Amino acid sequence: MRGDDLFAERRARSPWVSKKGLAAALGVSPRTIEVWVADHRIPCRKFSERLVRFHLPRVQKAITAEKVASQFTKEEPAVEAPRARGKEWVGKWVVAGTYDIAHRTVEGWMATGVIPYRKTATGGVRLDLQAVERALEVFDRPGSRK
Repeated sequence: MRGDDLFAERRARSPWVSKKGLAAALGVSPRTIEVWVADHRIPCRKFSERLVRFHLPRVQKAITAEKVASQFTKEEPAVEAPRARGKEWVGKWVVAGTYDIAHRTVEGWMATGVIPYRKTATGGVRLDLQAVERALEVFDRPGSRK
């Protein structure tokens, strides 16, 4: 048996897969895998900055867990909008779903100060719905950046 054949056989038996291999096994794009890694939704082993491997059984177990299952069901998370001082406070997912924009866009607006927000005690964020509506009106004006 040649050395190349030996390594090919070992790779075929190994539960550790690359990003491309994991994407193919799960039927998603490699970009989806990158997003899940960045959001800490699936476990991975980073051997270096560029060398990342995934243990397929552990990833499959994480996918069946509740925190990743919502990605497959396409259900929007239920978020109650608490009222404080006459304002309606909502989560970024509610804003994204209401205005049909990506939640990452909402996060970008929060980071640049376009939309004011508050952090909750549990680490979540709440946005003032009226301030969001005012900010979106600015984007809808002629000559504004979109």
